[in-house]
Amino acid sequence: MIFCMMSWFMQNETVEQATGVSKSGLSFLLLMAVFAAISAISHSRLHLLSQVTWGFTLLFGFFAVVKIINSIASVFPNHLKMVLHWVHAMTFEILAFTSSHLLHFMKKNTAPIGSGRPILLVHGYCNDSSVWIYLRRKLAQQGLVYTVDLGNPFRSIRDYAKIVEDKVAQIKQETGSDVLLIGHSMGGLVSLCAPFDNVAEVITLAAPLRGTHIAKVGFGPNAREMERNSTLIQELSAKIAQEKKVRFSTIGTKTDQLVIPGHSALLDQSRQFLFEDIGHASLLFSPRVAALLTQWIYAQVHSNFGR
Repeated sequence: MIFCMMSWFMQNETVEQATGVSKSGLSFLLLMAVFAAISAISHSRLHLLSQVTWGFTLLFGFFAVVKIINSIASVFPNHLKMVLHWVHAMTFEILAFTSSHLLHFMKKNTAPIGSGRPILLVHGYCNDSSVWIYLRRKLAQQGLVYTVDLGNPFRSIRDYAKIVEDKVAQIKQETGSDVLLIGHSMGGLVSLCAPFDNVAEVITLAAPLRGTHIAKVGFGPNAREMERNSTLIQELSAKIAQEKKVRFSTIGTKTDQLVIPGHSALLDQSRQFLFEDIGHASLLFSPRVAALLTQWIYAQVHSNFGR
């Protein structure tokens, strides 16, 4: 019953428009009310259950408040709006970061899903293909979605690019179509470093395209390659500037905790979008990101399918 109501909230546009609160905010409000009711009902007889559910009531209530305040942040002065967006991004980044690492322990389904133009998802630093669990399902409505695992987390981005090159060649042989590459974080640099022979478009999510200061504390040659003004960053900039066939699209966020500064995730010569209130890992689980990618891919696939 609870999950049916949450599903209805998540799919009902009218409720969101009428209240001005996001679907996820409404879902947290619903969960808060449900756990508050359980806590009240069990208070007199099942004290432990009441205490546990009251803790969940406070947790979901906090999440709901953060979502609601973030949704009305635009009415506040710019400096306060920026603070509220950061609070929102950091709150849910903890959940996204934890989820992305817990997903490593789940059994992965590596078979491609969907139909149409092939899409290859390339994960980032210290991750694997399991982090695409949400976007993979969403993007399957727009194409045949593949994933790739890059293996050892501390190798050179150039080594990872060879893995992606081989995967792209395999997909081209299987489907006969050029591939749409989507890379998150370091995966964006890997996608750009790979040869473009069988690639139609590259979309990057929070990729340090101009480098990031936080890479200085990372391990491995790939961390050095993600530093600001690294040799690899300069080479990729020159490569992109000379490319005429492939279309580039970039997505970043002002509240990125790992790509610093946030606009480092954008390219001047690309179609681009900069979010204000989503964290680095949270982009992988965001309905807004999924909707934007769906819109972009739909336009590209239906204009160029069968290249």
